Amino acid sequence: MPVASGLVTADSNGNFTSDFTLESSVHKQFNGSFSSATPAFTASLSKAEFKDANDMSGGYSLDQNATIGPTTLNIPLVNDSGKKIVISGTLNPHLDKAYNVKGLGKWHSS
Repeated sequence: MPVASGLVTADSNGNFTSDFTLESSVHKQFNGSFSSATPAFTASLSKAEFKDANDMSGGYSLDQNATIGPTTLNIPLVNDSGKKIVISGTLNPHLDKAYNVKGLGKWHSS
């Protein structure tokens, strides 16, 4: 699977933003919100794994196995067509515990 490297950040209100760079130097952002608040976090060494860069568009839901913390994030995404993308990374600084998260987001290009 192709991989894009990037950054994921979230505020303490449950809003998150991410920015990934594809091999073609195109930037893709996945931004959205968790259904419940988590502590603010940054995962500066993150990656998005995908089958096709064209899949990185439109709305996606966080899979039921999405977790944030205490040291890593693992956010499997799925869209209405069943296409899947996985965002993962290392949190710095670490959180006090792991949080199971649900939510929605949307891919954008720049």
